[in-house]
Amino acid sequence: MRFLACLFLPGLVLASGCNSGDECQNDIDCPGSEVCRGGKCQPREPDGGLDGGEGGCDPHSPAPGELLINEILADPPGSASSDLEGDANGDGTRSAAGDEFVEIGSLADCVLVLDGVTVADSQEDKFTFPADVELEPGKVVVIFGGGSPLGDFGGSQVFVASGLALNNDGDTVELKSPEGTRLGVENYGTEGGDDQSLTRFVDLDADTSLVKHTQAPDAQGLRFSPGTRIDQTPF
Repeated sequence: MRFLACLFLPGLVLASGCNSGDECQNDIDCPGSEVCRGGKCQPREPDGGLDGGEGGCDPHSPAPGELLINEILADPPGSASSDLEGDANGDGTRSAAGDEFVEIGSLADCVLVLDGVTVADSQEDKFTFPADVELEPGKVVVIFGGGSPLGDFGGSQVFVASGLALNNDGDTVELKSPEGTRLGVENYGTEGGDDQSLTRFVDLDADTSLVKHTQAPDAQGLRFSPGTRIDQTPF
């Protein structure tokens, strides 16, 4: 999806598609009084603080609604280890377990501290973030099911679980706080078993649903995009 930037000059505003609430990729896509957060133009907070406070916004543990499950790969393409079309983690081998991944993004205005946040399926906890992991606003982290991920993944942070074991024919992916509070959840059905990921129709937009990756705008035939936007550009 291509966004049109706005030009602001003293006494003159030339704008196209740059209203409050419009989709955006960065601040230049929004009016001068707004910034791009979570893929939407939103009002700029006073005093330069993301939470409107004089001291800005302090890093904190995520609250419900501040994390979003942006992409899920339960069924890597291919069947043999040599089918590199399914090598999502880039380690040179296609693995039904190791190339599975969950991509999680921040919708918060502040840095989120992910220490102790857990990723679970319908049966059990699958991964817990270690200490000192922070996620900046509008950025994502990726958890692979195994292997030795290679590549920059758009500069996103990458982690490896001991195994995600997501069901191809339907499962639940849930995010929980260290205290067990549900921070986010996504359910999918048999559409998860079609040799591609399920991704937000619009990256980091909680108002859009998960669709097959090849059906998303700007997918260009790609079957997954761990750590990057649908079109493989960085967050």
